[in-house]
Amino acid sequence: MPENPVPLITACMIVRNEAAHLPGCLESLCGLADQVVVVDTGSTDGTLELARQSGAAVRRSEWRSDFSAARNASLEGASAPWIFVIDADERVSKRDAGLIRDLARAHMPVSGPPNAAFSLLQTSVSHSGGAGMRVSIVRLFPNRPDVRYEWPIHEQVVTQLERAGVPIFPTAIEILHLGYAEPEKNTQKQQRNLAILKKHVEANPDVQPLVLFLLGGAHLDLGDFQAALEGFLAAAKRVGPAIDVGRGARIRAATCLLRLNRHAEAIAIMETMDNPGSHPEACEQMGEAMVALGNPAGARSWFERTLDFGPAPYIPACDPSAVMFRAMGGLARAWDAMGRRDIAVFVLREIHATRQSGAAFTRELLDRAYRNAGIGR
Repeated sequence: MPENPVPLITACMIVRNEAAHLPGCLESLCGLADQVVVVDTGSTDGTLELARQSGAAVRRSEWRSDFSAARNASLEGASAPWIFVIDADERVSKRDAGLIRDLARAHMPVSGPPNAAFSLLQTSVSHSGGAGMRVSIVRLFPNRPDVRYEWPIHEQVVTQLERAGVPIFPTAIEILHLGYAEPEKNTQKQQRNLAILKKHVEANPDVQPLVLFLLGGAHLDLGDFQAALEGFLAAAKRVGPAIDVGRGARIRAATCLLRLNRHAEAIAIMETMDNPGSHPEACEQMGEAMVALGNPAGARSWFERTLDFGPAPYIPACDPSAVMFRAMGGLARAWDAMGRRDIAVFVLREIHATRQSGAAFTRELLDRAYRNAGIGR
């Protein structure tokens, strides 16, 4: 931790059985945090000992199936004017650690607490080891008693920041998330999340649409497409498609409808959005539905649009590279259905080669194939 007479940043985290991940996380905080507060909710694998050995301020907190309660317990131990929230399976590069401190210094008032909060980009490592989906999450905010987390699952600090009148600014600073690289562990997390969400919905019949969206997401990740569909449709019923949650609920509902072979319904729900072509998953799903309904020519342009998306924090979150590769498989099926197996084979061969090499399958590459085949865009 930096040696400063006056602390600037407290890093706060909650852990449970994170002995495998915690050392790497704590190491990445060197140069960033003046204080580290670790709240343990019942570890049995030596996590507590590792945290103490690192010099962190360690607290125990009984697990009550409430992530906000645990987060807030960690905030209570913070002494610096800025709080930086991180999880054990996350890492901050040395460069980004410096950027975070620069940001905190630049927005430190002469007196009183800071009056700004910042969202960072959480980039998940995919199952293949590359960069996957990106999400923008508030992780740096003032240490104030009126700023605390809410909701028992997918806890939010944004709501209280807004009530306190603290403006939130986006940044391109990155946090690397390792958790989704372990499919078995992700399944366990979703089972846990589903239980917490169900309990929350039962206790709060008039829940916010985002809670219903998250409930649908837990079911979807666990493969229960009908239950997931019901959650997403319930969320979509409460909020229009112009709002992020409403848009996300419709895209995810289309995902479920495709898995349930209800292709026309999938197209219908996506057509309720002003511009489904602005999200990579919606483009891929429109193509999939059209191929299934016997319209491969119409599907072609939807699949091709996925080549135009780059890494960004999409809502709902997705890995645009993974979506593009799925879409190129769909594009190959579409060309095969249109009687051009030569183009289908080219697309399949090239996407396999680019995945093996780690290179990008680009629109330029596809356009060259089309020119060679005498086909225009």
